[in-house]
Amino acid sequence: MKLSEIQNEVEALKTSSAFRSGDSLTFAVRVVELEAELPGPCDPEKYLDLVRRKLGVSLEKGDRVLVVGAGNGGMCAEALLAGASEVLACEPRYRYFDAIEKINRLLDEVHVEPTCRTFRGWPTTGSLDSLGRFDLVLWTEGLDECQNPAQAVTAILQLLKADGRAVIEVAHGAHGIPDGKINSFFPSEGAWIGLIEDLTGRGPSGSHPGRAENRVIYALGRNAKVGEVAPTPKDALPPFPKDAPKPAPKPETPEEPRVEGLPTFPRDSAPATVHRVGSNLPPIEEAPAAPPPAPEPEEVAEAVSVPEPEESIPVSLPEEAKSDSVPLDLPKDGDE
Repeated sequence: MKLSEIQNEVEALKTSSAFRSGDSLTFAVRVVELEAELPGPCDPEKYLDLVRRKLGVSLEKGDRVLVVGAGNGGMCAEALLAGASEVLACEPRYRYFDAIEKINRLLDEVHVEPTCRTFRGWPTTGSLDSLGRFDLVLWTEGLDECQNPAQAVTAILQLLKADGRAVIEVAHGAHGIPDGKINSFFPSEGAWIGLIEDLTGRGPSGSHPGRAENRVIYALGRNAKVGEVAPTPKDALPPFPKDAPKPAPKPETPEEPRVEGLPTFPRDSAPATVHRVGSNLPPIEEAPAAPPPAPEPEEVAEAVSVPEPEESIPVSLPEEAKSDSVPLDLPKDGDE
């Protein structure tokens, strides 16, 4: 693959939605040294140099390297530039899936032979056994996001060769070692060192401050003990270390002063309720039914008082005047 083609691929990745360089612990990706690089806040070359000088762990030519929490693939590219014969990128965080696959495919073309592979998911016991043993394991970011850290650390130590080395950067807090899954993992220094002692029979071979506050880089070596099925570590550890500060007790709420002289009203106890279940119990005597209520008297319309007629006053009419005329004597029949 020509250099111009590699540079075009790198420029296309810079503007791709798959590539993101905003995480504070993400390494820059040196695809071709000084010629084609993807930006990142951390320098992988300086990191490996610090590990070599302070912890005595160096990446040798021909090493098989496992990178856990590979992110954008910056440490994978640096391992290939340092002479690794094969690199496996173990990345469980979905936000990096697209970037690590595209960058590893480009690294394979740049280094001629297919030397870089990708594994999605956290390392678990037996999940990576088919890939063989590794000379060096680099776990530089993502341990605090691991859901089952005790199992994952056990698995990577079992993947080391007899003289293999491991470099793990730990963000410390106040947690103990969980028995199962956890949302975030911030172990205390005592709990972390106790876990390594349980798994390897000895503590870390060296340590140095990491890239942020409360972060420490540890160098570990494999021991025959991790080849066996490791017991659940630190069963006796409480959820938090013994030396963790205890929360201050809550202040007691003072009782309200009682006003003397006020009467008290005791509450009557609730009547007991008898539940009768089953048909073999004697029937319950029913109380006689109450007589129906008497009908209410119909309302009588109020009598309307009619005023009595007033007494009539007799009217005296004048008597007719008597006539002075003499009645006529009419002749009777037979008289002539």
